[in-house]
Amino acid sequence: MAKTLHELHFELVGQDAQLDVDKEHAETWIKGFRRELENTDVGLFYFAGHGVQIRDVNYLLPVDANPTRESDAESQFLDANWVMQQMQEVKPKLGLLIFDATSATTSDNGIYRKQ
Repeated sequence: MAKTLHELHFELVGQDAQLDVDKEHAETWIKGFRRELENTDVGLFYFAGHGVQIRDVNYLLPVDANPTRESDAESQFLDANWVMQQMQEVKPKLGLLIFDATSATTSDNGIYRKQ
């Protein structure tokens, strides 16, 4: 996907695909994405990975997520609404968010597992 976007003249934050990113680096990268949006008319955020919905909130799961209970979501996952807010605050003429995420599931004890 990164190669295709680059061929379509999209600039990639960090100049390349961000793969297997932990939460700290994801937040840093998304803030960098927001800064880059201030200088452009079109913004595209593409996420491929795992996601989960908890109490009507959609989360993206970084690679270091290791929750043991539902209440771990806010501290270990990335709130998809926060990602959207980063783009909305800058107000590009066109903003696209693509979440290509497989759904994580819960086990009988409520622990979230990536499939």
